[in-house]
Amino acid sequence: MGVPMVNSKNIKNTHSTSMKEELRTYKRERILEEAGKLFYERGYHKTTLDAIAESLGVTKPFIYSYYKNKTELLTEIYSRVITYSQDCIIEAKSVSDSPRKIIERFVQLFVQLTIREQAVVAVYFQEAA
Repeated sequence: MGVPMVNSKNIKNTHSTSMKEELRTYKRERILEEAGKLFYERGYHKTTLDAIAESLGVTKPFIYSYYKNKTELLTEIYSRVITYSQDCIIEAKSVSDSPRKIIERFVQLFVQLTIREQAVVAVYFQEAA
């Protein structure tokens, strides 16, 4: 009984697919990052998809191939802030059963989050108001 043959075509397709997915994810992230930055600097209502595209050096149809509209970008930002906040709560609860220590840890983590993701958090609170 010999060694089973590996179908190199399947390996290439799998590798190619994962590379395409990684590239697509990277592009979505860059668009979201730039949109968040511009929403922070100019405000959501004053930021156009044209401005986001120009800032990235791409066309508006390029952005539409990743996001339906500007609202979807803002919704994704909101979703991320909520997820980040939930992660802070989960991590804070894992350190102790003491309510005081949990709150202290949550505040510490949330402050770090706010510093690290300043623009995203600011957009969330600016536009939610």
